[in-house]
Amino acid sequence: MKNILVSIYLLCVCNLSAQFVPVDFIKKIKSYQNSVEIKYITEKNIDVIDSTTFHLHEYMKMFNAIEIKNKNNFFDYFYFDNYVDGRPYIYVKNKNCNFIDEIMKQINGRYLDDTEAATFVHSKIYSFLNDSVNRAFNNIVPKNSEEGFVQYLFFREFGEQFALKWHAAYKEKYVITSKDELENIIKKYSENKSFLVDTMQLKILFDINPTPTILFDKEKYVITWHEIETHNGIFQRTYSISQDFPYQIVLLEEKKIINIYMMFNY
Repeated sequence: MKNILVSIYLLCVCNLSAQFVPVDFIKKIKSYQNSVEIKYITEKNIDVIDSTTFHLHEYMKMFNAIEIKNKNNFFDYFYFDNYVDGRPYIYVKNKNCNFIDEIMKQINGRYLDDTEAATFVHSKIYSFLNDSVNRAFNNIVPKNSEEGFVQYLFFREFGEQFALKWHAAYKEKYVITSKDELENIIKKYSENKSFLVDTMQLKILFDINPTPTILFDKEKYVITWHEIETHNGIFQRTYSISQDFPYQIVLLEEKKIINIYMMFNY
């Protein structure tokens, strides 16, 4: 009898330890994103991601409940530095094709000086990275589970939210997951003269439960969480994601809780 009870206990512990906790997942990704740094390459006059702080394979392994649609493709990334802003792009490419090499081939045979060549390459890379066909978030599928659909939504909305430079920070955002984060937000925006926030509105944050909720309803997952757009406001947003391909994401409801006004320009 004792052995049976021990077995039941161990089974319960294993099931509990394997349970997906959205807050833990989001915190882990955010922590990794916050550790990524950019560095300046003098000879090229550009910023790039410091490869000692970011490894794409390691990063994508954290999203262990989403997969790439086409097994002949793989993930890659490029830090696009546009001088006044910079941000990472995660994209997919075929194993037999390097898009940078293809662009450089197009220069061969052209009579371009260094400035013209740089402008040509810059524009071609930008077009490639912003083509929806190439973006990683349009080339992933979730596993059919809460974990899969939370990771799918998070990657689409926040997967490239790191190493933002200058003007790119206007669109900075992240998911709030704890009371401690809310308290830090209250402190930051109460004391930071670069932003204007209604102090009475800030007090509303004390009453918020930031824990994300996940429901399964009629062949779709419904996920609600709180997002802060650091230069705009704090929102409660509810998304639905269809359980079947093409896994359409719909913003069902958006409630702006607090306005954040910028008192500066980059």
